Amino acid sequence: MSEPAPEQPRPWYREPWPWVLIAIPLSGVLGGIATVWIAAETSDGLVVDDYYRQGLAINRVLERERRARELGVGAQVLFAGGRVRVVLRGAAPPKIRLRLLHPTREGHDRELLLAGSGGVYEAALDGLVPASWHVQLEPDDRSWVLKGRVRLPAPEAVLSLGAHSAAAAG
Repeated sequence: MSEPAPEQPRPWYREPWPWVLIAIPLSGVLGGIATVWIAAETSDGLVVDDYYRQGLAINRVLERERRARELGVGAQVLFAGGRVRVVLRGAAPPKIRLRLLHPTREGHDRELLLAGSGGVYEAALDGLVPASWHVQLEPDDRSWVLKGRVRLPAPEAVLSLGAHSAAAAG
């Protein structure tokens, strides 16, 4: 009787465990490379180089908000069907500026110069990324400002700003 030949061991690269052990540190290295690439390719919109100048600008914005309250300016902003409609109360300049500011990415910000009559202004608005947008409404001369927040895009969203929103809330 002859004995069966001993089974040859498989080479290491045919075994699953060495690959599992290699995959753990390899995933960490790949994750680190991806993190460095993302950090290098995108700007950090939350970091401000000149914080003192930004602080002074905040004071000017607060003065403009106070001016809007003194004038009794209010607005209702309707976002629907890829359009924006602004109904302004208290003052009706020939042009107003609507700024939609993304909370974290400056590159997504939008600014629209709206012309209208009788306090009603309209424009097309599409291609917004989903976010809780900061909304600023001001005349072309930037003498006052109304501010608010709205979640867009949405099938329909209504935002009340300034004196109009205080009257609606009461």
